[in-house]
Amino acid sequence: VPDVVDAMLATGARIGEVLALRWEDVDLAGEVPTVTISGTVVRVAGQGMTIQDHPKSSAGRRRLKIPAFLVEVLLRRQVEQLESTAFNVVFPSAVGTLRDPTNFRDQWRQARDRLGMTWVVPHTFRKSVATVLAYAEDSRTAAGQLGHAGTSVTERHYVARTHEGPDAREHLEAFGQE
Repeated sequence: VPDVVDAMLATGARIGEVLALRWEDVDLAGEVPTVTISGTVVRVAGQGMTIQDHPKSSAGRRRLKIPAFLVEVLLRRQVEQLESTAFNVVFPSAVGTLRDPTNFRDQWRQARDRLGMTWVVPHTFRKSVATVLAYAEDSRTAAGQLGHAGTSVTERHYVARTHEGPDAREHLEAFGQE
């Protein structure tokens, strides 16, 4: 669970997108390490779990520069994951198959409940990435990281805003009078 959460925080990718990452989508040898979000894990009736060959939207296919903490996670996983897995995925299930996003959500729920963080859902990570990038850079950067074609969805649903209240000090000062 922690490695998948690190990947979601480092990329802003959806659970299914992270679970669909294959080793051929990872470039740790380049000047700037990257991952390419090129698909998502889905359940197909009669077939089970598979990797859909495209993310949720056309803008969802993206190459993301990754921070050092995710590079460390991926290097460790490369060393530990000596055997080939189904689809050659980075984050396989315990038995080496594709990991079901629903099962991951259940695992996350158990972990966060033990930690007393019941308010944190997987989408919280995606929203956190959008908010950090929107304030540090701009909404276009946040939208690009999340795989949104424009900024409207990112701004409306993902970036936490602090609204400026009115200047009511003069009226509220009466509460401080003796």
